[in-house]
Amino acid sequence: MKKILVHVCATTLVLCTVAPLPTFAAMLPEAVPLSVQRASEYISHSLISVNREGNGEFSITFSVYGTGKMSRIGAKSIVISEKVGSRWSEVESYDQYDNGMSRVNASSYANTIYFDGDIGTEYRFEITVFAQDPSGFDTESETYTLMAV
Repeated sequence: MKKILVHVCATTLVLCTVAPLPTFAAMLPEAVPLSVQRASEYISHSLISVNREGNGEFSITFSVYGTGKMSRIGAKSIVISEKVGSRWSEVESYDQYDNGMSRVNASSYANTIYFDGDIGTEYRFEITVFAQDPSGFDTESETYTLMAV
């Protein structure tokens, strides 16, 4: 009886290791290979952050990577608002044509923009990055709310 039990267990173990099991990869669509997943047709990936530097100063850092050489790439807009009572009031804004916001004929762009706020004031930062080529463009956005210290 012991020999039969060992034989059954060994056979079961062999069958479990050689039998094909369904995997997650088998359920992925064929059009999106794992090695080329990207954020969009134009943006490979992007990073956006806002940090308090002290004495009321903030650093707004962004980087955007295109899927190839883009006609223009970088930050499309940065809008900074301060909280006044229960409302937001815009205090500063930049667009893609302002100095340090974007570049032409490049596959990536990164920069840091600095903003001097008033200590104790709450600020909202709305940052949008983009990548554009002759066939179109795409954007990605982040919003941060921070108190100046």
